[in-house]
Amino acid sequence: MASIHGDWFHSRSSSNHGELLAVRTLVLESQKPKYAGFHWSGGREDNPQMYQFAEVVDIQPSTMQTKIRAMIRYGFIRDSNTCPLTWTRIGGLWNELHTVGI
Repeated sequence: MASIHGDWFHSRSSSNHGELLAVRTLVLESQKPKYAGFHWSGGREDNPQMYQFAEVVDIQPSTMQTKIRAMIRYGFIRDSNTCPLTWTRIGGLWNELHTVGI
């Protein structure tokens, strides 16, 4: 049986619970004013803000982009190339379930 702890989810990087929490952290980080309008899916060369954003969860920008795209593809994050990242209704429900520890 699937659980909210990750076995229902697939990403090219990983599907473990820690990886899901990394995306959750990115969503929270993207709400900060310094990332308003930041184009997270853009090029990485000569883009220190891209590396700064990915460093929040200690991953490379390309891995970060893959994780965000996977969550968009599965309907958990709204389809947007700029910050802030926002949960869809189902993403918000997952986030709430995780927050209360179910």
